[in-house]
Amino acid sequence: MEIQETPRTRHCAPERSIILFIHQEHGMTVTIKNGNYNREQLELEIRMLKALVDDLQRILEGDYPDEQLLTNSPAITSWKLSARRATCLEGVLFEHPRLRQIVPHGITSELWLLDLDRNYARTFSRFYRLGQKDIGQ
Repeated sequence: MEIQETPRTRHCAPERSIILFIHQEHGMTVTIKNGNYNREQLELEIRMLKALVDDLQRILEGDYPDEQLLTNSPAITSWKLSARRATCLEGVLFEHPRLRQIVPHGITSELWLLDLDRNYARTFSRFYRLGQKDIGQ
């Protein structure tokens, strides 16, 4: 995982300009702060997610990848199932539709967008309203 400052925001005052993109192997988290974010990176992520949804939809409908597509795809050998870390939010959850009314030590699915200007987050599965941030962070 790497954290970087985007070149687009370096012209602003440092305390107001840092936008963090937490790059993960499978996705990224976009942080909107003071109205700034990397639009091109978000557009790329949207295109990649749409391609994934399109592929899954075709497979659901019985249209599996053909030999040409698979021949032009990277190969992996000695493979196994594995797991890796993903950026998420952790905290007290309220009014979660699938969990209890109050979950004292909840962890969200993967975090995709964190809007500090409007106090919300979008995870893989849903939106969250942001309350007070943990003072330890």
